[in-house]
Amino acid sequence: MSLQSFTGCLDGVIGLIRFADRSKYRVTLQLVSSIAAVAASRERPVIIEEALTDAQIPVSMGYGRSKHLAETLLTHASQKLGISTIAVRVGQISGDSSRKRGWNLREWFPSLVVSSLHIRALPRTLDCAEDGKEVKWIPIDFTAKILLELAAASSRSDSNDTFHVEHPRPTAWAKLFPVILGQGGHQPT
Repeated sequence: MSLQSFTGCLDGVIGLIRFADRSKYRVTLQLVSSIAAVAASRERPVIIEEALTDAQIPVSMGYGRSKHLAETLLTHASQKLGISTIAVRVGQISGDSSRKRGWNLREWFPSLVVSSLHIRALPRTLDCAEDGKEVKWIPIDFTAKILLELAAASSRSDSNDTFHVEHPRPTAWAKLFPVILGQGGHQPT
C-alpha cells in the first residue's frame, strides 16, 4: 500500500499530538510502531532503541514509511512541545496465548496454514523470520501487557522513549514446521 493510503492514520497521530499539547494534564502518547519503521537500516547490525530520523531506514513500503513518519512526529512533539512519547516497535504479533484459536484466521500466517491444507505443502523457510529460520512472534495478550507496563512507567513530561518488543526466546521455524505438518500431513516445499 502507498504512503498516501495511511494519511488518515497520520492525521490521527497529529490530532493526538495537538490534543496532548492542549491538555491540562500531563499525558504520554504511546505509538504501537513496527520493526518495519527501521528494518532497512544498514548503518548498524543491531538497531538500538532510540528515535531514528534517517528517511532511508523504513522498509520500502507505505506501512513501514508511515510508522517511521509517525515515530518522527512523536519525536518532534517531544522535543518541541515537551510531550512525553513512547514508540514501541513490534514485530509479528501472534494469537492470544490463552486461547487455542486466538489468531485471526484472516491474517497471513493462519491463511498460509489453512491454504496448506488444500495444496498439501508448506514453505521450508519464512521470509519474515530472520534468515527464514527464526520466529520471534509474540502473543497479543503479552504484547498488551507490555504496552500497559511501558505506559505506566513513563512519568517524565519531556521523555521520548523507544522500545522494541519481540519474543525473548525465538523459536526455530524448523521446530514449528513439523507441528504444522503433523496436523495436516503436508509435504515441505
